[in-house]
Amino acid sequence: MAAGDNAHPRRGYVMAHVEPHHLNGGDVDIYLCGPPPMVDAVRAWLGEQSVTPASFYYEKFSPSGNQVISSSQRRSYERNSTERTECGSQFFSC
Repeated sequence: MAAGDNAHPRRGYVMAHVEPHHLNGGDVDIYLCGPPPMVDAVRAWLGEQSVTPASFYYEKFSPSGNQVISSSQRRSYERNSTERTECGSQFFSC
């Protein structure tokens, strides 16, 4: 969410700016990049709207710094990282 004193006309949760015709009855591909709570909120909102998009691509990001991940997460990342393709971003999986 934008700061309260932000003058941009589109502030608030992303779901407030999605109009029904944008979803084309679920015949839509959704690309989303943001913090995990935002991605999860959009996914939940789509379910509440009874919309199952044709494709839902997302990238969850979090602040940089020392982050602790479990050994199973590390194994999963190492296994999946060999399947990634270069798409202009080293973090985006095609």
